[in-house]
Amino acid sequence: MASSKERAEQQALRVRMFDLGMSHDEIAVEFARRYKVRPRVAYRLAHGWTLQQAVEHLNAHAGEIGVDPEGRATVSVAHLSEMESWPAGSRRPTPRFLALLASCYRTNIQNLLDLADRDQLSPAELLLINATARTPVVAVPSQARQGPEAAARSEGTGGSRASGELERLQAARLPQVRVSGSGARRLSSEDIGAVRGILRALIGTERQFGGGIAARHGMDYLRGVVEPLLHTDGDEPLRSEFFGVAVEFALRVGSLHADAGRLPVTRQLLAEASSLAHECQDLTVAAWVLARRGEQKIQDGRIDEAVALTSAAGAMVERAPSATRAFVLTKKATALSRSGDVGATEQALGEARDAFARTTDRPEPSWMSSYGWGHLLHDEALCQRNLGRGGEAVRAAELALGVEERVRFERPRAFTLGVLAIGHAQAGNVEQACATGQDLLALAARLHSARVRGRVAELVNVLDGHREHPAVRDLRGAAVPALAGGV
Repeated sequence: MASSKERAEQQALRVRMFDLGMSHDEIAVEFARRYKVRPRVAYRLAHGWTLQQAVEHLNAHAGEIGVDPEGRATVSVAHLSEMESWPAGSRRPTPRFLALLASCYRTNIQNLLDLADRDQLSPAELLLINATARTPVVAVPSQARQGPEAAARSEGTGGSRASGELERLQAARLPQVRVSGSGARRLSSEDIGAVRGILRALIGTERQFGGGIAARHGMDYLRGVVEPLLHTDGDEPLRSEFFGVAVEFALRVGSLHADAGRLPVTRQLLAEASSLAHECQDLTVAAWVLARRGEQKIQDGRIDEAVALTSAAGAMVERAPSATRAFVLTKKATALSRSGDVGATEQALGEARDAFARTTDRPEPSWMSSYGWGHLLHDEALCQRNLGRGGEAVRAAELALGVEERVRFERPRAFTLGVLAIGHAQAGNVEQACATGQDLLALAARLHSARVRGRVAELVNVLDGHREHPAVRDLRGAAVPALAGGV
């Protein structure tokens, strides 16, 4: 097991290699050489994952591509560790598992094997593995791959079924944008416009129905259209613009999967967006991704890291357009509020308000069109809630609920209702908290959003000390379907 010093060294090396434009394949080769680790370990380290994180990604990925549609966690830390070290370990990796691993790591199955592995594999296993195409994996949900070919494979002989499953895991894909060979396209403004149109549709769907309903569709389009277009030729300004669009698309699909309750997929897409942000030559995009990484650290309970990341993002937008700077500064304030630093939180919120009120002649970046004054007020309410200042949280949340976006769309309204209800509870207004909670429950019942259901659970926990109050009893009873999973 690597020491904390070696892990820090590996992380620094991984970041430096990414900054130099190197791929996961190239990073894995260097890690295997430098740290004398097996190929499967090298690829995990190239992604920056611990064994536990890799297991979470693998199990989520298995569900995403249809291998584990019921979401059962089929790989454990102990199993993965043994299969990484085999043949020294006792658990032998099957071709099926190797294909799943390659799909998750987005590499070829052959790259995960060395001579020691091949010496111990059976002729039948080698035949299956060697027959698998050496092509990059584009993992998509299984329902997008149904058709005559899939039916023909499933009805074949036993060997054909095994080969077909490997093919599905390793190289199955949606019909993709052609990026090379005869008929290949050159990146155009029309391509970018088409992708933006789909992105707007996903944003609208998430806002009104919850992201869970569109998560698989978003992943299909990301893997089948957006990613192939990243490899097309084109004028440099267009390519730079499209990398920014790809960052926005990856983050949005990650948000959809968070609503679907697939947090490992969200983390994976955030990491991909971080890599893409290096290519788009837009400092505001890099700051936005950094701020989103800070939000992820908040969810993970790593508050010091969240403060560091969001503070760095704030420094990067010092000269950015007004709304962009304000948006990033509220993320910094949110991280600071989780640390309990009232003064620093208020200072960051004040800077965000000042930035939003300041007019500049610089146009806002395209990604900022998804955010506005309602988001800033919601984040201010969230900060006050984190600090335990219920009255101030109520004030900011009520202002946010008056903004058009939260009047029109159900999901953002639900999030702010959750903050408002908790603010009322913190201020001692139990009946108002429960009345607002009932409004939240009505939205949670029809939204495909695990995150909204999480706000219900949070409210119920905050009101736990008042469980004998009649309004709280009613709310707890009404909340049972949402806490059990809801839609």
